[in-house]
Order: sequence, then structure tokens, then C-alpha cells
Amino acid sequence: MHIDIAALVTSEGFWLVVFASLYGLTHLAALTPTQVDDRAVAGLRKVLDIVAANYGTARNASSQVKAVTDAVEGQGDP
Repeated sequence: MHIDIAALVTSEGFWLVVFASLYGLTHLAALTPTQVDDRAVAGLRKVLDIVAANYGTARNASSQVKAVTDAVEGQGDP
């Protein structure tokens, strides 16, 4: 099965679905408690890390920045 990506993204229906999905997810996030959103985002991030082969000690730069930021915040002001 061959999918023509260029034809797909240039079709009007594709962008309608993309924007409608983003619109719907925005409203869904506004209606759900923050803890539910955090768990969903954390779960999605784990799946994306596995798909991107970021497992074990390999991490995205944002994870490394967060670790450094957390370490600095834990030290407090001198």
C-alpha cells in the first residue's frame, strides 16, 4: 500500500481534521483536572520516548534541562 504524503497534506480535508482535533483536545484539556492532564501527558511522553528510541540513558534535551533545573531549584538561594 502506497500513501502519497504530499497529496494527503495538500488536501483540504487533512487540515480540517488536524485543526478540528487540536481544537477538540484544547477544550478537553480545559475540562479535565490538571492531574489527569499531567498523567496523560506523562504517558504520551513515555510512548514517544520509546518510539523515538529514547530509552535507557538516552534522553531528550528537555529531560536533561528539567533534571538540571530541578537540581538547581533544590539547592535554594544562598
